Amino acid sequence: MKVTHWLQARSLSLNRDTIALAALIVSFAVLCVALPRILPALAALEEWTRDVRIAALTPSEPQNTQIVIVAIDEPSLSISPYRLPADRGQIAALVTRLSAAGAGAIGINIPLDSLTEPAKDKALKSALLAAKVPVILAARRGNDEQNAIQRAFSQGLKSGDAALPRDTFDGTLRFVRTQLAADRDGINESFAAAIAATLGTPQKEARLRISWHGRPDGETRPFASFPAYVVKSLPSEWFTGKIVLIGYDLPEFDRHPTPFNVAGLNAQMASTEIQAHILAQLLEGRDLATLPLWLEALSALIICLLAAAIARSPSNLWVKILAGIGLIIAVWTGSFMLYSWGGPLAPVVMPTLAIAGVTSVTTTYLGRQERERRAMIRHAFARYVPPAVVARLERDPAKLELGGERRELTILFTDLSGFTTLAENTDPHLIADFLNDYLDVMANAVLAHGGTIDKFIGDGVMCFFGAPEPQDDAAARAIACAAEMDERAREVEAAWREKGLDVGITRIGIHTGPVIVGNFGGRQRFDYTALGDTVNVAARIEGANKIFGTRILLSAETIAHAPGANVRPAGDVVLKGRGQAMRLYELCTPARDTRDYAAYFSRLAAGDMAPDEMRALAAKAPSDPLIAFHLSRVEQGIKGTLIAPGYK
Repeated sequence: MKVTHWLQARSLSLNRDTIALAALIVSFAVLCVALPRILPALAALEEWTRDVRIAALTPSEPQNTQIVIVAIDEPSLSISPYRLPADRGQIAALVTRLSAAGAGAIGINIPLDSLTEPAKDKALKSALLAAKVPVILAARRGNDEQNAIQRAFSQGLKSGDAALPRDTFDGTLRFVRTQLAADRDGINESFAAAIAATLGTPQKEARLRISWHGRPDGETRPFASFPAYVVKSLPSEWFTGKIVLIGYDLPEFDRHPTPFNVAGLNAQMASTEIQAHILAQLLEGRDLATLPLWLEALSALIICLLAAAIARSPSNLWVKILAGIGLIIAVWTGSFMLYSWGGPLAPVVMPTLAIAGVTSVTTTYLGRQERERRAMIRHAFARYVPPAVVARLERDPAKLELGGERRELTILFTDLSGFTTLAENTDPHLIADFLNDYLDVMANAVLAHGGTIDKFIGDGVMCFFGAPEPQDDAAARAIACAAEMDERAREVEAAWREKGLDVGITRIGIHTGPVIVGNFGGRQRFDYTALGDTVNVAARIEGANKIFGTRILLSAETIAHAPGANVRPAGDVVLKGRGQAMRLYELCTPARDTRDYAAYFSRLAAGDMAPDEMRALAAKAPSDPLIAFHLSRVEQGIKGTLIAPGYK
């Protein structure tokens, strides 16, 4: 009887445990599905994990062949009479050119809600109406005056709402509304939907998750894109039958955070490229799917069951913790792999919380009963080995592809004066010791300021700032690096002079401009380097120090990107290989007062030699090589600041 009662009590206890556990599992499964739909913070966290997957694992695709972007970028604006709004004459010329090329449709993603030059506004309106292909305008809702101007431009043309509504929680763009409540102008669809409808693909869904078109590779954009200023020179066949989207592509204008911008890994995306992604999705009928509700609920139930199984296992606490972690890793890994294979975006945040919750609550609830049954369970599952699955996400080493990209960098060159002669007349071992010591100091300065060492050229260093990682303050970094190089070089030079080595001074040249930066060479051996005229100019600027007797010279382009630098003008030099003179500047210490010199230089540049003032400056600074240089020219009767080629 006692045994029977014990068995009955045991049976009742097991039944109660089973019922409680079942209720717990179902409750967590329901919460797993419901909470993200109730709590914005959980929904935002889940969206962040989806952003990570989209940014890192969006499958590669061939470049889209239907859509072409014509970007009004910085170079395109530089040839316009004004910056913003975009030159209406330029837009009119683009519309006319694309219409003549036989484009399939033209979408203008540029606000036409303000007036500019009347003649150009009229020319644009005429070009829009005269186009032989469908033209769709992007409408933006503004004040009454803006709406009226926009309405006048859009008469006789189709328009779509260009708004890109962001997530109210974190401001990221993930969804688009294709169907809208009609406004007073009758606009009831988005810009991309209006283009798709014009081309015979009307949209029924009112709200879509954006399905981002994958890149063919790391260097190629999903959509062909051409700067506006080169369109007139491109073959018409490149636009024939294409849907051409015209819009801005500027660093700080009309850009939006997208999933690719997660954690600041990539720059925000221009709205025109976003519209291209949406339009491609609509035309192709694609959908960035998440799990359907029934499948999400089923997967949540299965995950909770697995978590409960871990909690009920006869293993010790640490094994359960490891098993729970393994299950979490398996959920994340499976979800990430599922998306990378082209599947839906499965949830991971709530399953993770459910695993932790079910495991901890179940362990606490069962408590002593679980420990009492441990021997029986262990016997029943004698051959059972608790799973300890540790799935490690391994990244393959990035494959370095030959080729480069155009980017604006700041290039810095150094050179040690008289080193060739010194090396020829000095013991090689001593020269090697000095050079290693010297270059180590130079290299440390570059790395300390975030620069990239391109190469050592004998005793000189070529380095650049702004790649491979973009640096908004590249010019300022280069200037700070040059100042530290100069200070450290003086210390090294002085130390080695005490050892009897007659070391020259270090000269530095800095220039900022466009280059091609990337991996160049052969398949078996290549270098990451910068190429282009900017590199040559930087090297020439370094050499110009010989003319003035200076140590650090900078170009005006570099100073423009680092306006806080304390510099003074050195002169206007015609560098080798360039037809026009460049004004070069000497970098001075922050404490140095350059106002008197700058005032005199302005007079000198205007043709006024003012020899007495020049002599007064020289008397105040008898060891200043730049002042001595200009005094020598004044005493020779040479006017101005232009340094003729070959001048010494």
